Amino acid sequence: MSPSKYLTVAELSEYLQIHRTTIYRMLREGRLPGFRIGSDWRFSREAIDEWVRDQMETKKHHPGPGFNVESGQGTVEFALSATILLMLMFAIFEMSMVVYSYNTISHAARECVRYAIVHSPTGPNPATTTQIKNVAVSYADLPAPNQLTANDVAVSWPADPNLPSQDDAQCNISLDYNLRVPFLPSKTLHLTASARMLVAQ
Repeated sequence: MSPSKYLTVAELSEYLQIHRTTIYRMLREGRLPGFRIGSDWRFSREAIDEWVRDQMETKKHHPGPGFNVESGQGTVEFALSATILLMLMFAIFEMSMVVYSYNTISHAARECVRYAIVHSPTGPNPATTTQIKNVAVSYADLPAPNQLTANDVAVSWPADPNLPSQDDAQCNISLDYNLRVPFLPSKTLHLTASARMLVAQ
């Protein structure tokens, strides 16, 4: 027996695999081809098949706002590109801070030795080693966690190579810089700076 050319609401619900409530709503909105016989709705199987084909063509040429493969691929590509770009920006910023820190401790070593040659232990206005170190620490105002401490500064009084009877003041600074770039393992850079001058007589 060939299938009926016309479907009831129950048969259409099973045919399209949608709920009867959805069918009635689409009928009220005029979105579904059908006709009434008294109080009952009937649907032409041929008209329904053509309507389904039209719906599929519409979806094909005018996709909705939902997720699709191309948009998903674009999202993934953007996420990867943005991650690499952010890593590069953080790396550039961090290396700039390394250069800044090295220049800072270099200047701090020179300030330290200038103070030391005027306030040497044999001079008229001597200063303690701690006071001399604090000059370098005060000058090198670096952000945490790479701040300079007195333990990073060494003060010595070697003999002058050109005037063996006189002493030089020497300040050595050693700073362990904690290099941190997101998504990469941290690394410690050993920065050193030194300054040496003849003690004022």
